[in-house]
Amino acid sequence: MIVHRDLKPENPNYAAPEGGNYTSPCTLSAGERDLIPRMLVVDPVKRMIIPEIHQHPWSSSML
Repeated sequence: MIVHRDLKPENPNYAAPEGGNYTSPCTLSAGERDLIPRMLVVDPVKRMIIPEIHQHPWSSSML
């Protein structure tokens, strides 16, 4: 199941990743380490969207 929140600034529930600082745990695979930071980009224009996440090699291998 995929949950998507409306991350537009005018949405009262808006919550962007703060500061864009993220350290990936060493237990993540290379695909996960590539995908997660792209999903956590602070700028919503540059952040991956759901179709791009589905097309990512790691994500598509998990479907």
